[in-house]
Amino acid sequence: MPQTIFSAKMQQPKPNKHIFPCRRLFSLIDDALELGHIWIEGAPGAGKTMLSAGYCSQKKRTVAWYELDTLDADPIMFFSVFPQSFLSPTFTATQISLLPELPPEDISGLANFSRHFFRQLFSQIEGQWILVLDNLHILPEESPTLKVLAICLEELPVHCRALLLSRTTPTPAFARMRMNGKLQLLDSDALYFTRHEIEKIMLLYDVDSQQKQYLDDLESITSGWAAGLTLLLREHNQTSRLERPLIKAGQQELFDYFTEEFFSRFSKGEKKL
Repeated sequence: MPQTIFSAKMQQPKPNKHIFPCRRLFSLIDDALELGHIWIEGAPGAGKTMLSAGYCSQKKRTVAWYELDTLDADPIMFFSVFPQSFLSPTFTATQISLLPELPPEDISGLANFSRHFFRQLFSQIEGQWILVLDNLHILPEESPTLKVLAICLEELPVHCRALLLSRTTPTPAFARMRMNGKLQLLDSDALYFTRHEIEKIMLLYDVDSQQKQYLDDLESITSGWAAGLTLLLREHNQTSRLERPLIKAGQQELFDYFTEEFFSRFSKGEKKL
């Protein structure tokens, strides 16, 4: 009997008590998924992964979670691992072993193979479910796996939806889906928390949201950037202000700044937001 492999690549993150369930963003995702699938773009630390995990938990639907890495740039590697995202009591490792394999010499027929593969895979997955593809930016634009993923979305059952998470906008492989409205975009600007949402996040860290000066500092320094808020609120007991504030800085400036000022103080596990 084939061995069942469980990997962090296929594990949906579990939101903790400090993760803010943002109804505004959940509503935007709901609206987008009414039309098709959704591509969530955001800078490092913008909260894409935890937003998606929180949304999926709220919907209480079956989730197939797949975090892409550099090895997935090779379609053969991708096809060998991806089906494990769907392992369940009704879809077993034995069934995975019966899926077609992509021969190296048949890479020229990748599109036809992909459609056949996904149709066979999805025909065995029961119910309504959500597919989450995390870290899409890790794949080079020339990787054939991107075209494979576009075909994957086209072959998803009509009652299922996909969330695609990336630091970049959709690549050309998804241009047709964008043009016909089957792939909606939630861009990075939408991921920045509003002042009212920052107040709610402060309460999650047991910080009095009535401290107007501290709220002003959080808003001006982070511009609502999730990682910046998390790091500053974790630091609250040591310091309530930064020595050199950044007012409405750009995404990359914020990321570079907090990397320099704060990321080095946390363990490897704490750095993943």
